[in-house]
Amino acid sequence: MTTARMRKALFLLLATLACAVNAAAQEPAAAQEAPAPRLSAERIVLRTNYGDMVLALYPEVAPRHAEQLLKLARMGVFDGVNFFRVESNFVAQLSDARYKQPAPSAEQLEAIRPLPAEFSALRHRRGTLSMAHHDDKPDSGETSFSILLGDAPHLDGKYTVFGQLETGQDVLDLIARAATDAGHRPVTNIYVRRAEVADSPEALAGMNLRPAGFYDERLEWVKGFMPWGGLALALCGVLLFALSRRFVPAALGSAGLLLVMVAFFGLYVAYVPRARASQWTAVLLFVSVPVFFKLMNRFEGGRSRKAA
Repeated sequence: MTTARMRKALFLLLATLACAVNAAAQEPAAAQEAPAPRLSAERIVLRTNYGDMVLALYPEVAPRHAEQLLKLARMGVFDGVNFFRVESNFVAQLSDARYKQPAPSAEQLEAIRPLPAEFSALRHRRGTLSMAHHDDKPDSGETSFSILLGDAPHLDGKYTVFGQLETGQDVLDLIARAATDAGHRPVTNIYVRRAEVADSPEALAGMNLRPAGFYDERLEWVKGFMPWGGLALALCGVLLFALSRRFVPAALGSAGLLLVMVAFFGLYVAYVPRARASQWTAVLLFVSVPVFFKLMNRFEGGRSRKAA
């Protein structure tokens, strides 16, 4: 073979290798995830006992899923449904609404229909909403779905991606840290207190979303009593403050001081978590601090003078 032919063959070989390398480099780009899909105008708000989460749906990617889930949420089908599976770095999965407690009504059961799979090029990332189905039956999805806690490429193309977690990452983090048994079932009950649909951004803004831990079950009874009980005690403290010069004996000075302290403690426990979602609540709490110290000083001063 002449030198010219060898050079030509070498050139063709290098050109072929360059094309192969270029194609290999472009292959991942072709396999990249499709552009972010359009979100529906509506939002589903899951008010769980760990806090509130806002779900945005993909009406163009999974129209049947979006339509049915919005309908079921409006009917209260998801109220009382629990997270039966929390697997670290994988999924937090809601159970089948057919078996929730209290049991669904006949009307709710009638509205639950099997959904045909609506597979897409969207990938399973953290925060992805993925519809569950029975093994080897992709068209059996109904109400049980997962919120992804981590990337799960082995689910891509096998389960319908119908939306994403838009707000409530802190709540999802709290759920992900929940203690579970060997079967990935939460040791303490994690459930949807109520599911609501916001039909517009304005409606969503007026929903007063609760942060992670707001509905801590261990303090549920306290939070139910504190707003009204604390307010009643505060009013009693103000009444004692107004009448202490004429009618309150020396011994009641200490009682008034204790009453004021307990009242404001109750109000702070009840309303401090809400200050994150309401500026007016935060302002009122700030203004109440000097009032608290003024009342304490009034009762303490009166008690000291009468003791002397």
